[in-house]
Amino acid sequence: MVSYDILVSAPSNKRPGPHVLLMQRGGERMSNLLRVLFSAFLSTCLTFSVFAASPDPWTRDDAAHLLRRAGFNGTPEQIDRLHDLGKAGAVDYLLTGQLPVIAGKKLDAPFTPVQFPPLKLEDDDLKNRTQGPERRSELNEVRNWWVNRMLRTDRPLEEKMTLFWHGLFCSGLKEVKNVPALAQQNQLFQEQALGNYKRLTLAIIHDPAMLRYLNAAENQKGKPNENLGRELMELFTMGEGNGYTEKDIAEVARALTGASAGPNGYIFRPFVHDAGIKTIFGHVGNYKPEDVVELIFARPQPAQYLSKRLWLFFGTPEPTVGEINLVAESLTHNNYELKPALRTLFLSSEFYSEKSRFVIIKSPADMYVSTCRMLDAAGGLTLAAAGTRAMQDMSQELLQPPTSAAGPAVNNGSPPQPSSPATTSPPPSSMEPSAAANSSAPSKPTTPPPPLLPLPPTTCPSPYSPEPVPPILQIYSPISKPLPPPSK
Repeated sequence: MVSYDILVSAPSNKRPGPHVLLMQRGGERMSNLLRVLFSAFLSTCLTFSVFAASPDPWTRDDAAHLLRRAGFNGTPEQIDRLHDLGKAGAVDYLLTGQLPVIAGKKLDAPFTPVQFPPLKLEDDDLKNRTQGPERRSELNEVRNWWVNRMLRTDRPLEEKMTLFWHGLFCSGLKEVKNVPALAQQNQLFQEQALGNYKRLTLAIIHDPAMLRYLNAAENQKGKPNENLGRELMELFTMGEGNGYTEKDIAEVARALTGASAGPNGYIFRPFVHDAGIKTIFGHVGNYKPEDVVELIFARPQPAQYLSKRLWLFFGTPEPTVGEINLVAESLTHNNYELKPALRTLFLSSEFYSEKSRFVIIKSPADMYVSTCRMLDAAGGLTLAAAGTRAMQDMSQELLQPPTSAAGPAVNNGSPPQPSSPATTSPPPSSMEPSAAANSSAPSKPTTPPPPLLPLPPTTCPSPYSPEPVPPILQIYSPISKPLPPPSK
């Protein structure tokens, strides 16, 4: 705005004096300042209106949060490139390794493709090994190989899920006493990292390391060992005390008799298998190990259990029932395929909410790998070996989960091991009343459970095809015969 009153008072035949010119220029500067402020205000209003119209914005902070959780952090440039893919494009890239197609825009992959040579031990048979420095050196070779993959991979979500499965289906060298068996198990987790939960569970009850870890060779007709059956339901698929009884554990143990680890891998010993009739979840039949997995996954608990574990690992220490149900429904509707379920989790607004940010304590493995990847540190196996030592200094040893009975961990580490793998007698359970209570309480009629139903058809659209079955799993195809109805 210009001070016209001062200009008018000046004689028309004279040039304005210095004081008048100073006032005029000051007014022009004030006018320019007001125009700039108004433009800034208008721009701010338009920005807020755009965000108000978009219920689910995608910010660079969101991309950094996604990469921290669904990977192992990244450099600023990698975060920028992931942000450029858009929210759905970024999630799909982490799940599939494929860049989205955006018209008129050239996209750069956040990570450079990397090829890893297969792990090859000098002696890779599955016979029991002797104790001593030689086995420790062999174990560190496997650990360094795995840490190197985490440090350099262009598929960080696959390695993050390998770490997840290593914690869920836990087994350790002290009990297995066989490094090649643990290496084979780790490769199974990598092959099925983003595959199928049900198929992986089926493979685990045929896995030599797990069978050794849970004393499957001691589970024989007439003297069953309940370790594998108990942990299969308690830690692997259903959750402690959730949907099964001590009777179910005993019957599952009978169905698992005969499964064992031989010098060349999994073996089934029919002469020690209990071929009698078993009653599991109210269903009666001559069940074998493969049938147990079918019976368990026909129930709702596995989807709920895995959904909660995924939220604890990737999302928040306190997921709500609604958040758990969201991912559980995707698991059920897609026949336990992992990619659609993880896509549902990573696209949900709850995953990016304030309650899910900076609330998960990183495990030593996650912290070391994330720090190195954020700094773009290079070093190959030397850096990996330093990481193995650093993790041990922080009380995490890969391929040897900690012993704990405090409940599942939420810090991307391993859950508790079975409290005592060598224990055969079941502990007291609060799920069933004592004999004295049963004798004094009036008997109540029990309603038999409903018959098993086939898995519902896929109703949630999924952009992913089921993962191909790797060779290691092809011998463990699910049973094709229908399960009999429950007993009356």
